[in-house]
Amino acid sequence: GSFYRWPSDAQFERWRDQLPAGFLMAVKAARGLTHARRLRDPEVWAERLERGWRALGDRAGPLLVQLHPA
Repeated sequence: GSFYRWPSDAQFERWRDQLPAGFLMAVKAARGLTHARRLRDPEVWAERLERGWRALGDRAGPLLVQLHPA
């Protein structure tokens, strides 16, 4: 999972290569962005999120951003 420990780019590529045909993978934003930093200074985390999502290629599904409770 991508919420508690952010996977490497290589891990996203391995997942892409192992997914069955027609399967899309959702990517959940890491808690480092949504909970620890509460969306402050998001550039580094946004870049990681985008790199991972793009590494999935045509297997990339929705991006999930679960925000910290108010």
